[in-house]
Amino acid sequence: MKDNQKYQIDIEISKIEELEIKIAAAILNKIKLMLECKENLTPNAITSLASSALKAQKLFMNIPPKSISSAKDAENFQRAIKLLDEVAISKQKIIS
Repeated sequence: MKDNQKYQIDIEISKIEELEIKIAAAILNKIKLMLECKENLTPNAITSLASSALKAQKLFMNIPPKSISSAKDAENFQRAIKLLDEVAISKQKIIS
């Protein structure tokens, strides 16, 4: 009985972790779209986007490594890191 309960709990935890990955990816995709539309970005907007990107990254990073095992997950993680790098570069350009 305990093994079955543990298995069910592990399944539920995996589902929650997958949802966290999807939420973080959606946040980062929205940020990317906003950055591509540069005409209406104020310095405060860029700061807010950078903050949101960092929060999404933290959400993504809080997921245990066992969940980040597929090629698609690794690709999404790399996209997220690249997007954060783009945000940092954009922020530096605005500040300079």
